[in-house]
This record gives sequence, structure tokens and C-alpha cells, in this order.
Amino acid sequence: MKNIRVSLVLLSSIALVLPTAVKADRSEYSVGNSPLKLVNRSDGGEEGYFARFVGTVRLTGTLVVEFDRLPDMTENRDTEGEAFFLPDESSRLELPAAIGTFYPRPINFISLDKKPRALLLPLLGRGKTDGLLNGSMARYELPAEITIKSFTSWVECDHRGYTAEVASIKPLRPDLVAGINPSLIGC
Repeated sequence: MKNIRVSLVLLSSIALVLPTAVKADRSEYSVGNSPLKLVNRSDGGEEGYFARFVGTVRLTGTLVVEFDRLPDMTENRDTEGEAFFLPDESSRLELPAAIGTFYPRPINFISLDKKPRALLLPLLGRGKTDGLLNGSMARYELPAEITIKSFTSWVECDHRGYTAEVASIKPLRPDLVAGINPSLIGC
């Protein structure tokens, strides 16, 4: 009987500790007035840590295209690049940001699901798009409005990131494309 009581006390103690341990490995999200709804999440295991939200939301900010290249590079120049979106303050409030203690991170930039060519063609046309993709600058910025249809938060290698699936994109100022130093590509 004494062994049964000790076992029950031990099991009760474990039950009290486990929910806290599990909660520590769980991302929490600020959702505010976001029209995005959580549809899938994984808090570890083979799928890793992620949360996927769906819904349509229009965001304004800056489309950034960065290339892994140096200005004087002529051979094997990166013409594919990577696309990111820097949402403005009001747009950030429309998105679920990771908060709490498990890899919290504000939404400073969002990786986009489309290649730069697909994003730039409707914004700039073929001539300007080809000029940027084959140009010498490592980074270009363009004020834009994007509509997204899904948004994902994920953790990989002790780093939280955000990704969006773009439904549409339009320029806010098609005459303004700035080439500046890169800052987002890299380890």
C-alpha cells in the first residue's frame, strides 16, 4: 500500500510539471484583429515548429529583392535573387507575430513564396525587370502593396522566420526603385 501511495504522489508530481514543460515549447501568437486564421501547427517532432494561417489580407510596405553578388562581378552573376517584404507598421498589426518565451520575434520582414521575376514583372514590365535581374546592384527596393492568402511562422536552427504566399502585388510608386546595399541574405 505504501508503494502505491508513493507511486501516486510521484505521478501527481509529474502531471503537475509536464504541462508547464510542454507549454514552454509552444509558440504563442498575437492575432489582434488579423483576418488570418490558424489552420495547422506543429510544436516539434518530425514536422518541426511552425504555425500556418490562412485568409486574405492586404499589406503595404517595401518589396525587397536581394542578389548574392558583388557590384563588379561579371561571371556567374546571381540573376535569380530572393524576395522579401518589409511590412509597414499598420500592416504588421494585421499579422500573427510570435510572442511569449519560445523564440519570440517581431515581424520585420517576410520571405515570399514567389521568385523575384514573377513578382517584378507585373510591377515593372519585362524591360525594367530584366534590367534589375541582370544588373550589378545586390539589392533593390520598391514600395508595394501585396495581398497574401497564407502566412507561416516557423523555427529552424534557433531562428524564427515568417513566410507568405502572395495572391497579388501592385506598386505603390512604380517610378521609385532604389538600389542599396544588401542586408537580408546571408547566414
